[in-house]
Amino acid sequence: MNMEYFLSCDWGTSTFRLKLINTGDLDVMAEVSTGEGIASTYKLWQQTTSDSTRLDFYKNFLANKIRQIEKQVSVSLDGVPVIISGMASSSIGMVELAYKNIPLNADGSDLITYTINSDASFKHLIFIISGATNKCDVMRGEETKLAGCYSSKSSLYLFPGTHSKHIQIEDGKIVDFKTYMTGEIFDTLSKNTILALSVKKGEGLNEPKNFENFEKGVLVSRHSNILHNCFLVRANILFNKLTEEENYYYLSGLLIGTELGDLQVNNSDKITLAANSTLLPAYTFALGILNLVAKSKLIIVDADEIVTKGQLSVFNFIKSNSFLTS
Repeated sequence: MNMEYFLSCDWGTSTFRLKLINTGDLDVMAEVSTGEGIASTYKLWQQTTSDSTRLDFYKNFLANKIRQIEKQVSVSLDGVPVIISGMASSSIGMVELAYKNIPLNADGSDLITYTINSDASFKHLIFIISGATNKCDVMRGEETKLAGCYSSKSSLYLFPGTHSKHIQIEDGKIVDFKTYMTGEIFDTLSKNTILALSVKKGEGLNEPKNFENFEKGVLVSRHSNILHNCFLVRANILFNKLTEEENYYYLSGLLIGTELGDLQVNNSDKITLAANSTLLPAYTFALGILNLVAKSKLIIVDADEIVTKGQLSVFNFIKSNSFLTS
């Protein structure tokens, strides 16, 4: 098995990312990113007329993406392992794996993993990382991101996204977490409801008017009903109170403020915010607007980088507790 590199696969519900990673410095050597998430891939498999199993169908999909990576680097990647986190371990994924019950180690050392051996048609070992549950909530993917950024300095980790996660840590273990459908609700409201005619993405929060209305949305979310507030986004246009662009950020503030208003933070707590460049400004500003955390208590990490760090960390635990050899 070639461990100079590994193929990092972050396969979510609606997105697919495959990266060739140098294990020495975690440099990204090549990358393929598409909207072909697990949900759409599963639908394609259901529609296929071939006799291939679901696993074979998914492996063929992966093989095609690996060939795209090979073209970018002009070298065969046979023998390079594939480490997958996210929804590949779900009921519509490659194989369904049980969730690991909390409490569990924040460094990922006791996560459930599944190995698929290489064969003539797919010359890569596959390692699939499962998710976690607290008996009333579930996550797949964030547990791996946590392993990539865990530090004893933080007691609370925020992972903004389609389904945002807030993860509570005590003594190096995940003791609780909550999921918030912030991103999905925003996407639905702004594209598939009456509000679609009332909002338009603009120049971002660096534009003063956008920031002003984002801040207003965050603050309003703390003292009135979210369902009523959402309809007022429509009223803002009817009465010419805001432009469509300003309204977009007002709606964003309403939803992010509602999510973060649920946080229970002590003055001594440090919070790690794991966000990409799109969501980082909004969550950083909202935390400040709500006075939830001082800048000195906020640790910021790149959500994309910690995926590969977490996958490699989990894989190293697998190697140290098995008979895998190079």
